[in-house]
Amino acid sequence: MDKRSDELTVGILSSDDSWHERVLCEALSKRGIKPARFNPKRFLTRIGLEESDDAEDDVSRHEETLSQCDILFVRALPGGSLEQVVYRMDRLWALAERGTFVVNHPKTIERTVDKCYASLTLERCGLKTPPTVVTERSAEALEAFERWGDVVVKPLFGSRGKGMCRITDRDVALRVFAALELGRYVYYVQKFIPHGSEDIRAFVVEGEVVAAMVRKSDSGSWKTNVAGGARSFPIRPDAEIEAIGKTVASAFGGLYLGIDILPASDGGLFVSEVNGIPGFRALTEATGLDVAGLVVDAALGRYGREKG
Repeated sequence: MDKRSDELTVGILSSDDSWHERVLCEALSKRGIKPARFNPKRFLTRIGLEESDDAEDDVSRHEETLSQCDILFVRALPGGSLEQVVYRMDRLWALAERGTFVVNHPKTIERTVDKCYASLTLERCGLKTPPTVVTERSAEALEAFERWGDVVVKPLFGSRGKGMCRITDRDVALRVFAALELGRYVYYVQKFIPHGSEDIRAFVVEGEVVAAMVRKSDSGSWKTNVAGGARSFPIRPDAEIEAIGKTVASAFGGLYLGIDILPASDGGLFVSEVNGIPGFRALTEATGLDVAGLVVDAALGRYGREKG
């Protein structure tokens, strides 16, 4: 690496003062790096303008510092209109193409944030994933419900279980699908996999599963998000989970990933989702590992190898 770690310009892209931003800042500070914080809602693009044309305002200084980053950790890409989301991804791509090491790379973020693309990728690389129908037609969504009788309907884009609903009644299915049609949404209908009110989160860094935990709902809910009240406790990843981690990392890329795995009642493991901007607060608390430090060390190591 041409620069020492304490000479690097490192940024964190985050729209609020989150726990993840704070622990990444602490991990970087311990390694002699003072990161800058950037808000994805303040991106500013000037094309065909000389430097002297730039206004000396906060937004301009924000953009100038961002363009100088050696490493940029992406911790938040807030929702918005299609134009806003596409524009924010365009900016990440531009930064990556000019040489900034973006963590995770925009290609990984795009592959994981889109549930349809992620499901197709999981199937293509030979991993078990719940049977799914994705369509723009309510009649085909209803056919999927009638085929399985117990389904989970998810937004095509989303995380932390927001917007998901389980449907076991045909009348409810008709009302939900009608509402989605009014909003011109895509139907993502997935067969429900009985999993004993628990799932597994495997955390991958540089292609290896470094930690895993079980998330369990004491209330018996099919949702197992810790943010929704589920408990988490550490497990030792077995050979099957480690193999899933390697396969997912190879297919999606990325420095670090979160993989949600359903332990089906029949003993099989189904990969339900892959997270390209994964949370790790519950994992840190459950395992006692310095997950933020692992991610920072991996980023510094990868940057050094690629730039050295």
